[in-house]
Amino acid sequence: MNFQDQPPFIRNPIVKFDEELYNKLIPIVYTGFPSPADDYLEKRIDLNRILVSNPSSTFFMRVQGYSIDGLIQDDDILIIDCSLAPNNDNIIVITCEGEFQLKKFIKKNNKMFLLNLKNHNLELLTNSIEVWGVVTYVIHSTKK
Repeated sequence: MNFQDQPPFIRNPIVKFDEELYNKLIPIVYTGFPSPADDYLEKRIDLNRILVSNPSSTFFMRVQGYSIDGLIQDDDILIIDCSLAPNNDNIIVITCEGEFQLKKFIKKNNKMFLLNLKNHNLELLTNSIEVWGVVTYVIHSTKK
């Protein structure tokens, strides 16, 4: 099933790309003593190129709270691609009654469910819930 065949409540909105936050990820520059192999090294690592495959539909969101047994922590940055249709076991961002929430997308017996990441309750995906995007990366500090 491709993206166009998804039911309307699964299709993701086209939203404005946050260029300011996107540009904060570059550049990372190597530091330290010069090496004879410097001519063969790439001088900069472009995290945008590595982590963002669809720039016009990718957004960064900061998390408030904890979920998934420590995988997603308070103050983490999520990289979310709004152009992707969710696949089984993807972590997704939904909007429900005007509020963003993180859920795990579960497809079982041709039915779509959302797994609550805090209490592990399973609920049926309904028309009142809109899938906003698929979480592609989680960035968090190791100093928490």
